[in-house]
Amino acid sequence: MHVDGCDISGAWDNAVDCVAVQYGSFVGNRIHRSGDWCMYLKGGSAQFRVEGNEFFDGGTGGFTAGQGTGFEFMTAPFLHYEAYDIRFFSNVVHDTEGAAVGVNGGYNVLVAHNTFYRVGSRSHALEFAFGLRGCDGDAGRCGEYLALAAGEPRSVTTERTNSRFRTATSPSTTTSFTTPRGFRSEYAHFSIPGPRTPAAFSNIPSPARADENVRIRGNVIWNGPADLPLGIEDSSEGCQPANPTCFAAQLRADNAINTIEPQLVAPASGDFRPVAGQSVCGSVFDLPDFAGGDLPSSPPTPAGNLSNEAPRDFTGAARSAASPPGAVAIAGGGTGTFALSGRVTNPDGSGRPGVTLTFTIVSGSGALPAAVTTGDGGGWGQTGFTDGVLYRVTPSDAGSTVFAPAFREVSAGQSAVDFAADGPPPQTYAVSGTVKKRAKVFANVEIRFAAVSGPGSSPPPVFTGADGRWSQTGLAAGTTYRVTPVLKGYRFKPASRDVDAEATGVSFKPKRL
Repeated sequence: MHVDGCDISGAWDNAVDCVAVQYGSFVGNRIHRSGDWCMYLKGGSAQFRVEGNEFFDGGTGGFTAGQGTGFEFMTAPFLHYEAYDIRFFSNVVHDTEGAAVGVNGGYNVLVAHNTFYRVGSRSHALEFAFGLRGCDGDAGRCGEYLALAAGEPRSVTTERTNSRFRTATSPSTTTSFTTPRGFRSEYAHFSIPGPRTPAAFSNIPSPARADENVRIRGNVIWNGPADLPLGIEDSSEGCQPANPTCFAAQLRADNAINTIEPQLVAPASGDFRPVAGQSVCGSVFDLPDFAGGDLPSSPPTPAGNLSNEAPRDFTGAARSAASPPGAVAIAGGGTGTFALSGRVTNPDGSGRPGVTLTFTIVSGSGALPAAVTTGDGGGWGQTGFTDGVLYRVTPSDAGSTVFAPAFREVSAGQSAVDFAADGPPPQTYAVSGTVKKRAKVFANVEIRFAAVSGPGSSPPPVFTGADGRWSQTGLAAGTTYRVTPVLKGYRFKPASRDVDAEATGVSFKPKRL
């Protein structure tokens, strides 16, 4: 399932509620105004990329990987954890009563390169908690799943019990929690509960732990007074000194907590770019891939995509190793140069990918940055504009689209440069296929796309599902794309295929190296 460029709001409880949904993405959406979480992926949901979204006005919080589910509503083999293989990066979460992000019973969950602003007004900013498991009435199905997950943490009673929790969250860097002076999360920076004794007959290892392999590093946190608690001070909480990956001294050493105040251009009006030249966290960590190989054996679960790449920022611009903390990689003026960003939308308000923004100098003398193209959600960004120079920004695409306005003239001090397209998007086509060898199908194979000729831009990669199938939409008409499968330890026949029109049989046969 792929949800891109949508505006989703106004739910009494959760604006987006995914239970037992596997394989997909949420990219470039605005998800807001909900009484509970703005969005969660739970109930064994797996292998999702959540990128470049804006979450705000949430009651319980912004986004959570995992939560609690009636056992019978899950789907095999994703029975052991509430959320598997979730990558949450380059998102902005702001103005939530509860946590910006929660991980509740998750496995291999990445939270990196995000900006959190004015979050946790009635609780805390970030949480790592237990997933919950119970049987909501269908005892037969619950028993069937319990047998499949023999020896693993499950409950078939009507009492909701804590499921086993394992996560590797934010193994790296550059999330920015920031609040205006005078604002604070109500109680603490984090909520990480201590170990619990599961209910009898729940089949859960005892004690159950919510802080197993949690890694919180490289973040810039500016939130309330200097003495705002971490949230783990009491010995009954998680991340105590015996935990090798998360404890108080480590959190303060590996993160800048109320020591550096991030400077954003205009967050109150939606511009979350960092001010150019600001200080950043001194502790910077790589984003290592997940190791994998430690999932329960019964039933066998796909390893998932272990890569922790986060190549694009909130606007869709390329992210470099020198990117500042937060969701937006490009900075805004103050050091002789400035950056621009914006969004191009369709008449229905959705983002319009594949629009080229070109720049010309109207007056003054300075650098002329290269043209850029809007990403999946219609966002774009570019750096290197010279202070004191007036630039013209002009949108165009492969068709005869009329944009409103036709161009904008901008200089330092301006930020969001948006355009609206008058008319339907350019014609596109879809392609799909399988990766299999005889009767054996291959899941989690990355399918990459590269524009070989024509005006279209390259869409992001997709991954094969549990049935070995893959699909991609939005390929620009008149453009030829090279489709290439990638899986470590394998080569493919053919190595790649070129497509220039709708096709359903773009398939590959793997062979181990």
